[in-house]
Amino acid sequence: MSAALVLLLLAALARGQQEPTAPPPSAGQQLQQKLPQPFLARHDWSTDYDVAKARAAAGGKLVFGYFTTAGY
Repeated sequence: MSAALVLLLLAALARGQQEPTAPPPSAGQQLQQKLPQPFLARHDWSTDYDVAKARAAAGGKLVFGYFTTAGY
């Protein structure tokens, strides 16, 4: 057996023995983790567009909207 083939076999075996990783957090979980951070906690954020529009209209302000494909 060639040295390259042995190395590939060993790499494949080592890869198969790795610990399974946890799935990444969902978009909602990420949002809940980020909202308490100090730079976000200083302001009254809303993830509801209609609520944000009503607050802006009541305060004579503009709405800053950030839209992603994650739904948040």
